[in-house]
Amino acid sequence: MNSYMKSEPLYRGKFLDMNLVTMTNSKGKEIKWECVSRKNKTNAVAIVPYHVQKKKFVYISEFRIPINGHEICFPAGLLDKENESLEDAVARELKEETGLELVKIRRVSPKGYNSAGMTDEAVSIVYADVNGELSNKFQEDTEDIRAFLMSKEEIRYLLKMNVKWGSKAWIISDMLVNGNPFS
Repeated sequence: MNSYMKSEPLYRGKFLDMNLVTMTNSKGKEIKWECVSRKNKTNAVAIVPYHVQKKKFVYISEFRIPINGHEICFPAGLLDKENESLEDAVARELKEETGLELVKIRRVSPKGYNSAGMTDEAVSIVYADVNGELSNKFQEDTEDIRAFLMSKEEIRYLLKMNVKWGSKAWIISDMLVNGNPFS
């Protein structure tokens, strides 16, 4: 079994902390690992919205500084208000990033990790029905997001394009239009 020996702060930022963790692995070898944690240790949601009136899926293109470009992904965000429920966070993030209203949550995944080799951030995937008109007027000043609707045929086409995909969005999109690759 692995055992943590100590964690030393390397950097303390406004939103993130970077630590150097020294641990002994299951083979008795001491290793050092750099990792990042969110300040508030909160969880996140990634929302796969289906527009029930227009019968299309909702995607966003969001500028991401670390990749110096726009990422094709689904609306997402942190449960960042004290004691905020998952449903409230989904409704808030949908409104902020797309202008759309939550109609119904269909399914919620257990928490999963985006990049467990780098961060402890956990995210739940939420499949939801939505309605309304797309708008960017509810975005925060730091956000550069464009929401758009796509049919399954449009998704199939975009999957073939050379664009920067969020990994969760690519996997979910591929399964939506191409099904199980092992069946």
